[in-house]
Amino acid sequence: MKKSVLKGMPKFIVENGFIKTKGYGKLATVVMEDENVSINAKALYAYLICRIGGGDRCYPSNNKIMKELGIKSKNSLRDYKDELIIKGLLKVELRKSKSGRNLSNDYFPTRLIFETLEEKGG
Repeated sequence: MKKSVLKGMPKFIVENGFIKTKGYGKLATVVMEDENVSINAKALYAYLICRIGGGDRCYPSNNKIMKELGIKSKNSLRDYKDELIIKGLLKVELRKSKSGRNLSNDYFPTRLIFETLEEKGG
């Protein structure tokens, strides 16, 4: 086990060539290869996929997303979300507390699942 530090990044452990840290997400290559999805929307999609872990949703605040992805304005963030929604890669629902106060949104990034020929019986 070897500790590694990159400038400006938190400490993490590299073991057998893999970063061992807070978590990860499985990302469909087809989304990253789609030339009709902007690089910023792809970054947001990948970020949200990593955040959902084993569940189906995550709920980071707009400020947290903007800070961690380096997005400068709420309008830009909205544009990236809208792009993913239009492409069918994201569903967003407003969360409210029991008292009716607005909370951060629930984000449901679409996980793309591909069947192999064996799974289809072919």
